[in-house]
Amino acid sequence: MRELGYTWEWQDDGILRATTPRLEAVVTAPGTATKCFFNQLPATTNNALEFSKVGSDGSDLHKNLQSVPTQEGINKCLSFGDGSEVPLDCLMDARKICERHAVDLQWQDGDVALLDNYLVMHARRIWNGALETRKLLASLIK
Repeated sequence: MRELGYTWEWQDDGILRATTPRLEAVVTAPGTATKCFFNQLPATTNNALEFSKVGSDGSDLHKNLQSVPTQEGINKCLSFGDGSEVPLDCLMDARKICERHAVDLQWQDGDVALLDNYLVMHARRIWNGALETRKLLASLIK
């Protein structure tokens, strides 16, 4: 991670805070002239919203789960590069936009999905199948 410009530190409450290097939000997809929104905001938002719902000590996730995320919880997980807070309402709006444009694949046995990470954002829904029946293979190629 250090070679990629990430930094990290353990917080007093035992949470690991990882900081990414500054990344451009919009890039041109390789081999095209197509500009695309290419960053971790949707994934980071989902993680921050989930973690912000956990009680202050972080123990027993399900016991301490709050019904709604809080700005205080978000501030522990996410900030702008200058350290200022990212408003919770902006994150919720971004999440709604992503959901509004989401397409769920209707998987069948043997299906394979190939996605261009520059042109398509992807996510994983909660797995509702039997334990140990989901197999997810990922490959990063150039």
